[in-house]
Amino acid sequence: MSSPAEVVAEDSAEPVAAPVPEVPLTEEESQWLREHPTIILGVDPHWAPFSLINEEGELEGIDNDYLKLIGERLGVSFELRKTSDWKETYQAVLDDELDIVSGVGRSPEREEKLLFSPPYLSSPTALVTRLDGPFFSDLDNFKRAKLASPRGYITTERIKEDYPEIQVIETSTVDEALRMVSGGEADFTFGNLASQSQIIRDSGLTNLKISGLGDFNFELHFGVRRDLPLLHSAITKALATISAKERAKILADWIYIPNETPNPFIQHRNKIMFGGILVAMGVVLFIFWNRRLARELVERRRIEEELLKLNEEKSRFMSMAAHDINNPLTIIDMNCQLATSGSRIGDDRSDEHFKDIQKHARRISQLINSLLTTNPVEAGPGEPMVPVADLQDIAGNVLDRYTHSAQAKDITIHWIPPEREMLVRADPDRAMQVIENLVSNAVKFSPPQGEITLTSQVVGDSARLEIVDTGPGISEQDRPRLFGWFSRLSALPTGKEASHGLGLFIVKQLMDEMKGKVWEEGRPGEGARFIVEFPLMDPEMS
Repeated sequence: MSSPAEVVAEDSAEPVAAPVPEVPLTEEESQWLREHPTIILGVDPHWAPFSLINEEGELEGIDNDYLKLIGERLGVSFELRKTSDWKETYQAVLDDELDIVSGVGRSPEREEKLLFSPPYLSSPTALVTRLDGPFFSDLDNFKRAKLASPRGYITTERIKEDYPEIQVIETSTVDEALRMVSGGEADFTFGNLASQSQIIRDSGLTNLKISGLGDFNFELHFGVRRDLPLLHSAITKALATISAKERAKILADWIYIPNETPNPFIQHRNKIMFGGILVAMGVVLFIFWNRRLARELVERRRIEEELLKLNEEKSRFMSMAAHDINNPLTIIDMNCQLATSGSRIGDDRSDEHFKDIQKHARRISQLINSLLTTNPVEAGPGEPMVPVADLQDIAGNVLDRYTHSAQAKDITIHWIPPEREMLVRADPDRAMQVIENLVSNAVKFSPPQGEITLTSQVVGDSARLEIVDTGPGISEQDRPRLFGWFSRLSALPTGKEASHGLGLFIVKQLMDEMKGKVWEEGRPGEGARFIVEFPLMDPEMS
């Protein structure tokens, strides 16, 4: 049991125990407690910091500290009945194998089966995503996404009921749900903020972030079997005697509050990145909407039908733009981390990393600026200007920007340039997007110590570029969906990088616009082999 609170007597330097508050029990309640001095308890065994089983097999956490005070004041002890997870615990109390459960959320369905104490703690709910994912304000942003969430939790049941569009993957524990998000098997998880923060910190899941807060707080109650009303009333009265000071001490013992001075760059990095993404997306949205709306309204007068079409195109365009801007932003973030971590361990290569940051910042600027001008590919026949791209120069620039990403996974890149200059009929920015997406995928899906090879040659009246990696390749069942919209294939990135299923769709769309070709010739299990062909420039026009 917890030690009683201590006070210092005026005439003595020795601390003396503060009196234990008296619980105003009825004679009937007192008699029941005398006849039942041991209360059988059930908890969620994997729910830090509220309830967890330590290495010695003993219960620890916020719930246990509350129960110690309650037991002391009622003159009873709580005997833990161990279970494997929350689902088993909840079923045990329904089967009358337990007298009381802790940390239980309240719902109309559960009120038919349990008697609930007043809440002893209220905690916000939070949305957790990977670091490379966007920030969201509420669950409406996650429609049609994959949620990992423990089975039997109130938050899980509430999402299933209120958001049927969300695909729910049920797990045994919060830790398992967080690891599925970290590994890319799910898009997000949702639950108690304090528990998620504690488990993320203890498990070292450094690629996760709190992406937003839920629209309700998670209130914790003690749930008592409905056939034990005297135990329920006694627990309720004992809970009321726990002072605000005692409650604050319990929280201070278990809720982690960092007291070190944070690195200001690390502290504000996510805010800076988030602001940059919002600005970039705002510019893209503004440009796209105005250009498309003006052009389409001139062509058609049927406003209602056209606005519907524009809305679908806007969603697709924004996804493509976000995908292409996300690649350089991810590498900028990686270089920021390398620069700051290097300075802390005495291996300061900040100049090198900041040069890389500058390259990718310029690339983001290029992507946005390309939206400000008319795309030559879309200009149509009769335009005097013919788009020209130097394929060798573009491929070299892309490989230069992905050097650090490859080195971080110890991947070797081989570049076999063409024997002569290769000028192709293609918009330079679009051609760079194509090669960038293919190289990015090769780095994502190649294993550590893998290899990536780029070769180029002239084939007839086309310039051919091949990107070959040593990843898992494309399976036969994935091949029909290879260039589909949001097609997530069975292979997963080897370094837990994000994969949204958009890169190859963008490549195919751009190559079609530029009258080029793209296809894949690798064998499953032997790596991917992507080939793109651009129309060569007529020598007389170059």
